[in-house]
Amino acid sequence: MRNTIFFISLLLLIGSCGNRKTTNQEDKSSIYNIVLSDALKSKQQFKLSDIAESFEYVELKTPPGMVIMAVHIAVSKEYIFVTCKGEVYQFSMSGDFIRPVGRIGRGPGEYLSAMDVVVDEKNRRVSIMSYPAIYHYSFDGSFLGSVEMSTYDDLLIVSDSLIYASSVPFGYQTYKLLSLDSNKDTLGGIPNHNLFNTNGYTVMLSQQFREPFYKHNNQVYFKGYQDNDTIWRMDGSDYATHAVIDMGRYKYPEPTDVGGMENWHRDFIAKTGDFYQVNKAQEDDDYIYLTCEPYYNPKMGSPRVMFDKATGVGFSAVTASGEAGIEDDMLRGPAFWPEIITEDRYISVVEAYKLLEATEDATDLAPEFKTFIDGINENTNTIVAIAKRGKINQ
Repeated sequence: MRNTIFFISLLLLIGSCGNRKTTNQEDKSSIYNIVLSDALKSKQQFKLSDIAESFEYVELKTPPGMVIMAVHIAVSKEYIFVTCKGEVYQFSMSGDFIRPVGRIGRGPGEYLSAMDVVVDEKNRRVSIMSYPAIYHYSFDGSFLGSVEMSTYDDLLIVSDSLIYASSVPFGYQTYKLLSLDSNKDTLGGIPNHNLFNTNGYTVMLSQQFREPFYKHNNQVYFKGYQDNDTIWRMDGSDYATHAVIDMGRYKYPEPTDVGGMENWHRDFIAKTGDFYQVNKAQEDDDYIYLTCEPYYNPKMGSPRVMFDKATGVGFSAVTASGEAGIEDDMLRGPAFWPEIITEDRYISVVEAYKLLEATEDATDLAPEFKTFIDGINENTNTIVAIAKRGKINQ
């Protein structure tokens, strides 16, 4: 996934908006209130079999001499699309190599370097973000055309007439998300309410993998970046608050909270602080899944928070051994955490060497998983973990 490091000229931390309430029913008037401190205090063992009916690890198999370490990944019902070293490759859901999608170059149908890849299941189209354009290809690899587009960190192509464009909003940028039509004209957007003069300060921070958009029941949601503590529900060019994450003492101070950029830089950036970023959200029918990462202090760990939409209660998911994430009681491997949720799958990505490290001392792996582990090495391509949605005992 996005294991690559982004260096950001300036990090703006966005506050929440909207009224806070919790409801036991999921409807378009509901606003979920997730209190992060309460969720982190409540550690619960949660089993994969409670949400999945099957689980497997799939190696992305490539022709001899080709090594894949995924940077970005997108999936359709049939295919896995991966970016690696600025190129995009297509695989079957069983990991078989199908083809490169387009190629690097300056000719027709060629792109300079793939920054992201987006799947349009309805139109069976995959789109590659590469400055200065978006390049469209069919699922069979045919080039369909390109559209010039300014640089954004993330794009979600909803239809031929609607594109969501998002960037890390600096102190002087008007919007944190824009809704654009096919002519790149602005239809609307989510305003950036924290405007301030950056005064030339440059702050170098690493940003872990984040994906601001996700879909649930054909509805688009936008999480935003870093300490932005609101999940918005998108409806064309309109938006509404879907969930508010109360960061409490874990909220990274904004420049406007401490008297401006000079104080912010001196008192907070230059010192270690125990702050979390919720850099990714996903959702299924029952839970909202939050990926938490520390800004500076690795001793804080990287908790994985699940919010029960029916009860309005959040908790930190851990395994029996205390590892952050969902207990794999099916293959009895390391903790699982869904980085992508589709209509029928929970998907995560891991590099082979990390999977080998995580299972090095394991003694009770399921036989089929033990066989898989024995067949890989530290140079094996990226591995995709796929859980089929649905409880075993339903």
